[in-house]
Amino acid sequence: MAKVTYKKGKDGYYATRLWDGTYNPNGTKHRVNLRTKKSSGALEKMVEQFKRDVESRKHIRKTEIMFLEYARHWMTVYKHQKSANTQAMYNNIIEKHFSALANVKLSDIDRIHLQLILNNSNFPH
Repeated sequence: MAKVTYKKGKDGYYATRLWDGTYNPNGTKHRVNLRTKKSSGALEKMVEQFKRDVESRKHIRKTEIMFLEYARHWMTVYKHQKSANTQAMYNNIIEKHFSALANVKLSDIDRIHLQLILNNSNFPH
């Protein structure tokens, strides 16, 4: 007999929450609820399909925020308690290396943009 991955809740639904690959404005991960009344197996199939969709970037929320603006905001949210030298290092990376992506929206970032940053840097790769 197959092992049950998800258990039925009090409301009669099999449910789980999954990260869709995006973040909320406060920096926390944005999660999506998946529910079904059918079975644990049906929910497991939904989860696998959702993960494939996230991998193929179908669940990216469209936003008008620019990559460079997001990087600056990320630094103030996640690195505000670090030492001054650490903050200076992050600021240098953002302003010097990420400036090549100043006119690119966050939702449009792709692998080619990472390669562009690597090509413009002095790092051996």
